[in-house]
Amino acid sequence: MPPPPVNPNAVFLNIPYDEEFQKLYLAYIVGLSQLGFDPFITSGITGGERRLDKVLALIQSCRYSIHDLSRVEVSVAPPATPRFNMPLELGLTITWAKLNPKRHTWFLWESTPRRLQKSMSDLDGTDPYIHSGTVEGVLRELRNAFVRDGAPSVQSMMAGYRIVEEQIERILAGAGTRNLYAASVFRELCFVAENAAHQKADIVEAYSPNDPEQTVKLRLSETSFQQNLRIVEAQSPNDPEQTVKLRLRETCFQQNLRLELASTIAQYYFIVQDGMKDAVHLFQGLKRPLMDGDDKDIDKTYLVYSWRPEADFVWTGSRLNGRVNRIVPPEGCVFAVLVMLESQPMNFPGVGKVMGSIEKWNWVKEDPFLPNAPVDWKQRYDKKLWSR
Repeated sequence: MPPPPVNPNAVFLNIPYDEEFQKLYLAYIVGLSQLGFDPFITSGITGGERRLDKVLALIQSCRYSIHDLSRVEVSVAPPATPRFNMPLELGLTITWAKLNPKRHTWFLWESTPRRLQKSMSDLDGTDPYIHSGTVEGVLRELRNAFVRDGAPSVQSMMAGYRIVEEQIERILAGAGTRNLYAASVFRELCFVAENAAHQKADIVEAYSPNDPEQTVKLRLSETSFQQNLRIVEAQSPNDPEQTVKLRLRETCFQQNLRLELASTIAQYYFIVQDGMKDAVHLFQGLKRPLMDGDDKDIDKTYLVYSWRPEADFVWTGSRLNGRVNRIVPPEGCVFAVLVMLESQPMNFPGVGKVMGSIEKWNWVKEDPFLPNAPVDWKQRYDKKLWSR
């Protein structure tokens, strides 16, 4: 099976999942979000060959990985056992990076200087990032590892950390668990961390592609999603006569911004935002391996809405001095929107239950035997939920 595509902003976190590490775990989530990255973990994946395959697939899909070896030690609880999962995942990562150096970069983290020379002498010559076992240390070393223009200060990142820390009890109560590493909790922590990370917005006023006498306002940079939660209505997976609420994933918006995909953002505003209720088909399950924390079959929960909009939309000009143009849609293509269905609906004040997250949208070739469906849909998806 070919390796999955690489997410250029994804960072695989190889860390211990125990109570003593929780503050540093939270620091990694907040720090990476503050720097514009998307953290991923493997907590909760079931054992056996399937688990190892999914761990490797996750590593392969991430452009970077962080391996925190500060807790590679004998456990306190009997029987006294060393931690081998993290060195194993590090070994998988090193092998993958050696064979594919342009696809992956890995980093080592430690709490104690020069200890790595004793615990893993084969890595002599590799300088670990020393966080000293503190939240500030993790944030500081993240800035050193991922050097970026305009990166927030450690003090600013600490402010974001405190915002997320204050939400922990609410998140745990909503998830019905005390496990901070559970998949649903991890996802919510990432969402809150993203909110804390983005406080500015570039609002661009452009002529409406539907009426040149009117103007519209588009957001073309990061902002706080607590203030600008993007909600889209779509037909229910269970009943196309009913609607459900979806949210736009902030990481998806950020990635489009970083790649300067202004036309993709224009498509969101003028096709996705108001057009998903026009979907003709809904498919479920991607026939490619994905993984997310506790859910070892996350690929089965993805939905794909498809239809043929009357027009396409492109952005011309610079980010702050451009306009949206309405154009003829690509011939022989349909529009598809990828949605991750949440295991449990998320509740937002003033919005209510949100059933899933919009992650991607694009034009794809139309199936010659099923109008308004992506080509080869039977090979792409597990099943078709409905058509109308």
